[in-house]
Amino acid sequence: MRNWILSVLKFLFLISLILLSSCAAKDNKAILGRWEATVKQNDREDTYIFSIECDIWGRLFGNITTYMDGNILPSTRIINVDFDFPNFTMKIENPSVPVIYTGKMNAEQTKLLGKFDYVNPQIESVKLTLTKSESFQGKTRDYSYRIPVCEEFTSINALEVGLDETLLEDLINSIRNKKFGMMNSLLIFKNNELVLEEYFGGFNRNKLHQLQSITKSITSLLIGIAVDEGLIISVDDYITDYLPETENSAGWEKVTIKHLLTMTSGVDWGNSRTDANLKISEILGKQIIHDPGNRFHYNASMQILAEVLVNASGITVADFAEEKLFLPLGITNYKWGESADSKYHLCTGALQLTSLDLVKIGILVLQKGLWNNNQIVSQNWIEESTSIQVKIPKNRDQHYGYLWWHGKVKLKSGYYDSIFAHGMGSQFIFIIPSQEMIIVTTGNNLYNHKQLVPFKMLKDYLKICEKN
Repeated sequence: MRNWILSVLKFLFLISLILLSSCAAKDNKAILGRWEATVKQNDREDTYIFSIECDIWGRLFGNITTYMDGNILPSTRIINVDFDFPNFTMKIENPSVPVIYTGKMNAEQTKLLGKFDYVNPQIESVKLTLTKSESFQGKTRDYSYRIPVCEEFTSINALEVGLDETLLEDLINSIRNKKFGMMNSLLIFKNNELVLEEYFGGFNRNKLHQLQSITKSITSLLIGIAVDEGLIISVDDYITDYLPETENSAGWEKVTIKHLLTMTSGVDWGNSRTDANLKISEILGKQIIHDPGNRFHYNASMQILAEVLVNASGITVADFAEEKLFLPLGITNYKWGESADSKYHLCTGALQLTSLDLVKIGILVLQKGLWNNNQIVSQNWIEESTSIQVKIPKNRDQHYGYLWWHGKVKLKSGYYDSIFAHGMGSQFIFIIPSQEMIIVTTGNNLYNHKQLVPFKMLKDYLKICEKN
């Protein structure tokens, strides 16, 4: 009986080897990997990333990630790929209009010269040439730790600040193998030194990334600067004091700036948490159904702060940010999207920065508003805005400040306090004061139920510190 079982196992192992080699046998290797294209349309720049894989049966499939002017769109599945060099056909999942991407690969096997054909004859074909990403040509090698080379920060070996290089290498390899979904960057700044700077999925240090709700936390800094300069008298001021010409529903006259900063305005937002397309007049048209200050409800009503800031300062939100925050920090590369009526910049989640510039935001908070001996934001505001202002029911370790989160992470040695900014899709700035550490992540985990995986990564980082 035992010999029979061993024979079956050997047979199954042989079959698996045959299946695993099927991709190579069909000469599909040339089309595997990552293919990219950047298309400029007027003042907009769109990037398309095709990732082609092969299953154990030899079937080709993949997904398409689209960055429309820096904004990450939902990932689209490539259901099937037929490839017989040089010809290829990709069937793309599209609920509204079936799409096929078809064409030829060049002789050097570095480009796909294709076009999108739609089943609907009224939609014209669209040409798109994809180039194979150099970082994905051939087999991905295991990662070896390297010290960042960066002109803006001094860098140091991870070991010199008590981090374990081997564990960091395991972490990066896990990210590369998609254990944490679709991550785009991971940076660690510790003891005033940059010790890790790695990018994934075609991103690099110069590429802007959509921050989602990290924009809210940066807006909090801007409100703090306005308070410091006396443009806003107090967070306890009623918002209607700064909205003299804007009509509002009953109840808004009791809402203060602090209520918007803490998501406790009491507005009836319904089941939806956010709606970035609402005009401020539409937000103020919603009813106040709870006493302001009594109930936390995460929503987009804080967009009203855009009009408060504009009326208080006399300039746009982006101009105020550039003059008072970005330029003092050396941030010159950014984009800030506007509302549907182009009247105000969206403070809910439309800012784009590089990952290195997110590190600067983290340093500013870690250093209590100080940057190169210049007090950009007052220490009082940093301490007040990042401390717990409202406790969230059923959320034991994570609570809210002024558009910043405050949390605790438990390890064997105890609890670590952390301050963090969080944007949908795995955008994070983690600030861990006791470790003098900042961790920045960006990603595209918008629709795969993995947007919170950096919390697991955070625990891994702290274990790295705890080991030493």
